Amino acid sequence: MLGMTVNMTLSPADPDHGIVFQRPDLEGSPTLSLTKARRITEIPHCTSIEEGEIKIYGVEHLLSALAGCQIDNVIVQLDASEPPAFDGSAVPIAKAIRQAGILEQDTERRQLRPESPIILTEQGAQIIAQPAETFRISFLFDYPDGPTQYAEFDPQTDDYATEIACARTFCFEHEVEALRSMGLGKGATEGQNVLVVNRSGETESELRYPDELVRHKILDLIGDLYLLGRLPQAHITCVRSGHTLNTRLVETLREQLRCRLDPPVGAIEIYDLLEHRYPFCMVDRIVELEEGKRAVGIKNVTFNEQFFQGHFPGRPIMPAVLQLEALAQTAGYLVKRIPENRYKLGYFAAMDNVRFRTPVVPGDQLRLEVEVLRLRSKFVRIRGVATVDGQITTEAEFSVFLGEDRTGTESA
Repeated sequence: MLGMTVNMTLSPADPDHGIVFQRPDLEGSPTLSLTKARRITEIPHCTSIEEGEIKIYGVEHLLSALAGCQIDNVIVQLDASEPPAFDGSAVPIAKAIRQAGILEQDTERRQLRPESPIILTEQGAQIIAQPAETFRISFLFDYPDGPTQYAEFDPQTDDYATEIACARTFCFEHEVEALRSMGLGKGATEGQNVLVVNRSGETESELRYPDELVRHKILDLIGDLYLLGRLPQAHITCVRSGHTLNTRLVETLREQLRCRLDPPVGAIEIYDLLEHRYPFCMVDRIVELEEGKRAVGIKNVTFNEQFFQGHFPGRPIMPAVLQLEALAQTAGYLVKRIPENRYKLGYFAAMDNVRFRTPVVPGDQLRLEVEVLRLRSKFVRIRGVATVDGQITTEAEFSVFLGEDRTGTESA
């Protein structure tokens, strides 16, 4: 879309690592976790995301290829802010992945299934997600004065590489000048990596399929849905849906995943489960919980905190290591809700990718979001991100050893 010269490398990642983008060309080689990223709309007709200082434009074809190849854990290194355009389809990426080989990991794939049917409409377009045992798509696409195209895709019976991945991106003839006036489409060449469709629904370039346009819409939809990190167990039915409506569905599904607690879990219940006591209680509430997987805690930072007496009392700033402790206690509550972990003590084993970004001061409300990356009987690996008003203050990955309670307390 931007016509940038870019090098892209896909590297294997550990189980439960997820899809993570890395920018080695930027100072500190910052990373962007797909499931934590926020969609941005600076550029039309594509799906772009950001986290912190990183922005990646036009990720849908890459994500579609990863989904089509069933890649759950990968590090994507880019030295520019968009993936290569290739021929406007996903097949070069899918082909390269299959040639490199795919490692099957000994970890159960997490599933996502809508709790109930979801129906979204916008300006004559509609998308419906109905709970199902497997993922599949039915797509109806029409355009002014042209024939209607309809296609279905079921990965249980259809081959993504041959039936979807080869379909190229397209735009309508009347959109070309508008896109160029915005400085977009610099790397686009008609017939090579983009199809230009006239008002009659025809193209000057030879099509790879008679219904290539609707197949590419399915390709885009798969990529957009993979912002979730996995494809939902749902039958997705679309009528003229595009990136905006697709990503609205993603956000709706994410809301279902977040499992907000009403009412939230208060401090008394939190520290009935955790061993910490004053002045080392760093979490006031648990407001979101996905059992065994994810939790969000809240810490209200007040001027009366005991640590402010010695930590820059003239200009109080919350110690960064205590933000890590707050994340760890949020994780501790999540992990100790699992019955077999109820009477285990957690000990820090390691910390990686620790970054302290923005100071936390009295009056701030610290949002503590933790996600289990790996869980074993005596070991857990957590990713934690602390934010204030949407701005990251601290982030880290940490490993915790789960030892038996040395007091000898037994479960009731």
